[in-house]
Amino acid sequence: MSKNQVFFSLKWKLGIVMGLIFLVLHSLFSYLIYRESLNGFYSEHRINQAQVSDNLITLIKDSFFSLDQITQLALMINEPVAGSDLTALNPEIEKHWGQWQLNWNIENISLYNAQANTVASLGPQWNVSVPTVEDALQEAATKHNFFCADNCYQQIIAPFPDKKGALSITKSFSTTIAKYRRLTGLDIGVLQVSETPAVGWPYKLLSINQAEKNTTLYNHIIKNYLPDNFLQDPQFVNLSGRLFVISMLPYPAESMEKTIFLLLIDDVSTELQFFTNNLSRLWFYSITGLSAALIISILVIQAIFNRIHNLSLALPLLSKRLYHDFKNTLKNNQLFGYDEINQLSDNALNLSEQLASLERQICSNNVILLEKSEALVKERNFVRLLLESSPILILTQKTNGMVTSVNQFALTVLETDSESLVGKVFDTFLPAHDQNHPLQLAMIRSGLTNKVRVEGEIQLDSGRKINILWLHVAPKPAMLNNTALILTFGIPVDKNAIFNPGLISEV
Repeated sequence: MSKNQVFFSLKWKLGIVMGLIFLVLHSLFSYLIYRESLNGFYSEHRINQAQVSDNLITLIKDSFFSLDQITQLALMINEPVAGSDLTALNPEIEKHWGQWQLNWNIENISLYNAQANTVASLGPQWNVSVPTVEDALQEAATKHNFFCADNCYQQIIAPFPDKKGALSITKSFSTTIAKYRRLTGLDIGVLQVSETPAVGWPYKLLSINQAEKNTTLYNHIIKNYLPDNFLQDPQFVNLSGRLFVISMLPYPAESMEKTIFLLLIDDVSTELQFFTNNLSRLWFYSITGLSAALIISILVIQAIFNRIHNLSLALPLLSKRLYHDFKNTLKNNQLFGYDEINQLSDNALNLSEQLASLERQICSNNVILLEKSEALVKERNFVRLLLESSPILILTQKTNGMVTSVNQFALTVLETDSESLVGKVFDTFLPAHDQNHPLQLAMIRSGLTNKVRVEGEIQLDSGRKINILWLHVAPKPAMLNNTALILTFGIPVDKNAIFNPGLISEV
């Protein structure tokens, strides 16, 4: 490993990678859960808005039904005597009027003659559409009416059986709104088709409860939304940091002159805040659990990788041949059971024992080799001394005749030096008339024989000729480290030679 490389532990790499994976997965799942929960929140309130819309229709119908019953009772009480005209309300009605107002929240009771003119009235009076009374008289059918002045009111106009007149009873719609608000907590606005509609919003606001808050919301709606959006499905509207669920509900009635539209307003800001707080708390708990899981995972990874760390510290000791320190550093801990790391540690310990044994064996062999090499050196020196001091010409030549070495006696006899002799072909020293000697050399060089004996002359550089008995021997290549050489021995046999010719028998 390069010294410039920065070491970064594998356990930290694994811990960081696992942490990033957990963090990404946690973020992804948290976002999906958040989106799913938020969609569930919106869907639940849309469904709830539809349910409470049905409840409102039921309350309105129930209010008209109870008002119709009161009207029928008043008709029975105030029914005129046969042949007489309607001139006044029955005294019993006037007598119990206060009790009726208190028990049934009735605002007005009016009596009309056959010409649809008001004959008598109790309570506040409003300009009731004459055609509505005339329609009730002509059709002999009860008419439901809904109108707004300082407040919105429900009204029933019922004709007498003989069409001599009609009786109307009016009830404040605020009673129904209050009851509905107690049940659902929603605010209600009453709309009706405007005779002079604004662009994009053809309705006129007749009444709305909590006007200070809801009028601002209504103005925001008519500027930014179309009414069809609220008629099709409840919509979520944000205003000043608050969230509202708004829908429009038509209340058509065949007996009514005009269809009214009920604007349902549900302020879900508090619920959304509570929902968001719960999600935040859930996210905090999940991130706390994730952090605890990551910390525990990192601690477990640290504990597991400490064994690998010990192995990484021990291996350099093995390369330094510190086997005892290697065994002490590499402790085979089985706290987590016997696993692959334990197997690796056991193999490393076995390897260290084998290396220690091999090192001891190598040291022993080295000692033996040193002893043998010293003996070989002594033997080689002895042989060299023997060759140098031997009274015999000793040369070595390759199979091509090139002289590779020569002893000192040969240099003395041949009256030359090693530089003049080594590297030259042996045949160049033979006389030209000597044909036998080259033939004998050719036989041994070609491998036809491994030993030849030849006697012949050699002419020295000084012109003197020496008669020498030559013995050429070709040893086996294995004896000379697989090198093909020819050993040449020579003994001078000239009468003027320095040495005794009796040495021929020794060669």
